[in-house]
Amino acid sequence: MNRAASAPETANELSTVQAPAPQSSIWRAGWEHWKQIAHAVGVVQTRFLMVLFYFVMVLPLGLLMRSREDRLRLRPPEGSLWVPHEDHEHTLERARRQY
Repeated sequence: MNRAASAPETANELSTVQAPAPQSSIWRAGWEHWKQIAHAVGVVQTRFLMVLFYFVMVLPLGLLMRSREDRLRLRPPEGSLWVPHEDHEHTLERARRQY
């Protein structure tokens, strides 16, 4: 059995495991260049996907929400700012449950 291919079993064997042979400089330079290209492609791809997500998901949802009723009353009303009060009966039970 090849000892270099198997995992070390004890702490003493950890120190005897040898690193892989150094790669040739042409392959290493090519690999480093490829990583730079892949990083640049990844940056462009990420920006494209984020813009696509914005225009397909976020923008239509935002437009839909703006066109809907203002349930939180965030938009100023056209007329008066007065909110009519609903008059309730004045009982002891109603005073106990104020909200």
